[in-house]
Amino acid sequence: NSVVLNSLYAQKEYSVKIVAKNEDVGITGPNSAAFTFNTALAGIKNLKAEANSATTVKLTWDSLGGVDAYQVFYAKYDPQGKLGSFEKFGNIKTNSCTVDGLFSGSDYSFKVRAYTRTPSGTVYSEYTVIDKFFLPVSVVKISNFKYTNVSNNEISLSWSRPSNIDGYKLYVDGKLKDTLGRAETTYRLTGLTSGQTYKIAISAYYKDVEGEKTEISVTTQSGDIQSVTITKKPTSTLKPKETYQLEVSVSP
Repeated sequence: NSVVLNSLYAQKEYSVKIVAKNEDVGITGPNSAAFTFNTALAGIKNLKAEANSATTVKLTWDSLGGVDAYQVFYAKYDPQGKLGSFEKFGNIKTNSCTVDGLFSGSDYSFKVRAYTRTPSGTVYSEYTVIDKFFLPVSVVKISNFKYTNVSNNEISLSWSRPSNIDGYKLYVDGKLKDTLGRAETTYRLTGLTSGQTYKIAISAYYKDVEGEKTEISVTTQSGDIQSVTITKKPTSTLKPKETYQLEVSVSP
């Protein structure tokens, strides 16, 4: 036999006795021995997560009255999307904490519950969960970004490859020129104008996170002279082995 008690209050101790009764003959038996139980705490509300850095997440939630503390747990998803075992971060007295020692670029699940100690034992609330919280990567700035060769219409570039990235974004004069794979460490800009200065920048990215740009300025060489035109000649007759001053124009 069983019975469900409804409309009870959360976080409250109840004492229950059971009495047998035969309504046909109007006989009521003796009371059973009393037993007590505590109803569970109400689950916490408004659990929120915010990435403080590439390795820490701050959790906040609404305070519950009459509790002793809160328990915080976390678990990491592996690259195949399988959730690992939950680890206990700690017992927290306040309604916030910062979970550290995490891995950037990973999904995490967090769960928090309240508890209170009573004479008959510890009473826990249900877990409140935040699932698949992505901890963004702190993408490093590209180092050793430089030009290795410059002509009148081309610039060759190179840089050092950082770890934990998906690729690169290359900018010329503030506009996105190309998106490159993670294995690339060189690039050749072609079709440029001779004698012009270009601002070239590169950044690394991981998923939707783009790192800080590294920028250099490079001036292409002037083009080779194609023709020379004398615009002003000496008035006297030119003589061998003599020096004369001429005015000329060159192209380009």
